[in-house]
Amino acid sequence: MATSVYADLYHRLLEHKTYDSGIEVFTAIIEQIPDDIEGYIYRAQLYARQQKLKEALADIRRAIQLSPQSGYAHYVHGDIRRRMVDFKEAVVAYTRAITYGYVDAYNNRGVILIKLRKYRAAYGDFTRAIHHNPQLSRAYHNRGLVRCHLKDYKGAIRDLTIAINKDSTYRRSYVVLGCAYSAIGKKEQARNALCFFVKKGGVLSAEIQNMLHDMGGCRETSSQSVRGNPLSSVGERGDMPDTKPLQSFPESSV
Repeated sequence: MATSVYADLYHRLLEHKTYDSGIEVFTAIIEQIPDDIEGYIYRAQLYARQQKLKEALADIRRAIQLSPQSGYAHYVHGDIRRRMVDFKEAVVAYTRAITYGYVDAYNNRGVILIKLRKYRAAYGDFTRAIHHNPQLSRAYHNRGLVRCHLKDYKGAIRDLTIAINKDSTYRRSYVVLGCAYSAIGKKEQARNALCFFVKKGGVLSAEIQNMLHDMGGCRETSSQSVRGNPLSSVGERGDMPDTKPLQSFPESSV
């Protein structure tokens, strides 16, 4: 099979969520061509989708053994380590992917660096991701989130606005945008962003829902149930005029 055929097959399997069938297909390919690196890579990703991380790790290690300089293999290794919550090894794997030319790994490594609270290093990764792919809306979203952690709220608003303009369906950007506006005391803009998120079916955390209530709320929030807090804790924030400081921001995105 050509590379494009593998990729097309993999994405069709993801679309229909037919992971078991996909594993069977790639297993058959590997049995016919035991040194087929792509068979191992794509089967590893399907295993990871099923949270069969031991099997996924074994497959991606075999792929790297067959082709140590495959940037994509190291990238997938990083994704598997991320699912395993092994952030240290995820950073190592993404760094190797970048070393071997797979620049998509900048965004994913940046996400892990946020989890490790290495915000300035994460900022650098998202900036590099944007340099290599200016259309990558989630990199702008993630850099906006990092700017919030660094208390650069105006810079965050710029990045988040770009992310939304590039992909208006990316709902999480509206939540971070609302928090950034709130941080500089622009309650009306904050309320508009958060209400738009709710209108599109988003569910706010209790903390942000309370903040929205203090701003006057919006009709859509009255029927929203509050689920488990989807936010990741962060450190102290700077002064926020006329607002209650949030203790957390929404998650970054791979």
